[in-house]
Amino acid sequence: MVMFLLAVYFIICVLLIVAILIQSNKGTSIAGVFGGGSDTFLGASSAVTWLNKATTYLAVAFLVASFLLMLIPTMRGASTIPLDIPAGSEQSGAAPSAPIPSDGGTTQPSSDLP
Repeated sequence: MVMFLLAVYFIICVLLIVAILIQSNKGTSIAGVFGGGSDTFLGASSAVTWLNKATTYLAVAFLVASFLLMLIPTMRGASTIPLDIPAGSEQSGAAPSAPIPSDGGTTQPSSDLP
């Protein structure tokens, strides 16, 4: 199931990239950034083509597949965060612990002060 979903996810990603790259340029002015040509800035937009619809459907499929890939490990009861660490493994950057005195730590440290 996961491998099939990953394969579909990969295909959706490639198709979405291709669909975005082959779309026509909306304009080189600042109005092109907001989705229209210079004559349609904040006005009527151009006709919706099949490529625009395909891009929208692929974007929705990308989001749904991303959400499903996130949910699958939690549906199986697995956690993405390791909750148990083996007893013998210590981090290399951890400070060494102080040795425990042989009398159980009940004696006070000796002091040279009167």
